[in-house]
Amino acid sequence: MFVAGVFLSAFGVALSTKSNLGILPLSLPAYVLSLALPVSMGQLTMIQNFSFVGLQILLLRRKYRPVNLL
Repeated sequence: MFVAGVFLSAFGVALSTKSNLGILPLSLPAYVLSLALPVSMGQLTMIQNFSFVGLQILLLRRKYRPVNLL
């Protein structure tokens, strides 16, 4: 469920950027990096979201439960 949500979120962010509707402040790092690197904004958004989850796991350590990914 989480992976499907990340893909859907990344697609929505990339689509709103391509249609010149603007972007959210949370998507700004992915947008800026996509201008400088040969990687798409959707891919960078997914990487950013997965890194947020990894950071959450590191911060919570023992309190983190894998069921939170659902």
